[in-house]
Amino acid sequence: MTYTQASLDALRQSGDELADATVATLFERGEVGTFNTLMRYVSTAGAPLPDGLPDVAREYLNATAAPPSW
Repeated sequence: MTYTQASLDALRQSGDELADATVATLFERGEVGTFNTLMRYVSTAGAPLPDGLPDVAREYLNATAAPPSW
């Protein structure tokens, strides 16, 4: 696939609704620090998610574990 400046500009304007909602929930619940601390230990692809990870983050990471089909 070849990207043009116009196609890249269009992609820059699109959001990721699931990611945006997950981050918003982490901030609302005051769980950003917990998420950041625990995710520092997940450095290997396929490593199990750590205990204590906020539920909303665990759900997001499980839902997006496989790359998109495109």
